[in-house]
Amino acid sequence: GDKAVRAQSIRGYIERHGLYVPARAPWYAALRAEMLGFPAGRNDDMVDMLGLLGQLMDKMLRGKPLRPLVPPSPKDRWDKVFNEESDDHGWKAA
Repeated sequence: GDKAVRAQSIRGYIERHGLYVPARAPWYAALRAEMLGFPAGRNDDMVDMLGLLGQLMDKMLRGKPLRPLVPPSPKDRWDKVFNEESDDHGWKAA
């Protein structure tokens, strides 16, 4: 795919965990300019490298399922009868 699609894996990682970049590194200004200008910027080699790194991390690290934000409500004995999504309509005529 194109570079924007390949960069999605590292984008999610950076949104969740952040990205440590030494601010005094000589290449910091170039990286920052490329990341802020991507995908319309002139240069994108460093962003492409980060995208490939993200794809490698996807293969190396196993994802963890997210915990539900709201615990599921407990089911009672009448839930099956009155649940609209159930295949068994109970007392309702089909």
